[in-house]
Amino acid sequence: MKDFGYGKGYKYPHDFPGHWVEQQYLPDKMKGTKYYIEDENCKEIR
Repeated sequence: MKDFGYGKGYKYPHDFPGHWVEQQYLPDKMKGTKYYIEDENCKEIR
């Protein structure tokens, strides 16, 4: 997969303080996509 460029520029979070690094994981065209939309009948505990 490396030969195809997969993972290029990936920042491994465990190499950073607090094990967190700001980076975008999804492709640009998926950015902002909502996968779950809560409605008025939602019975989830908050």
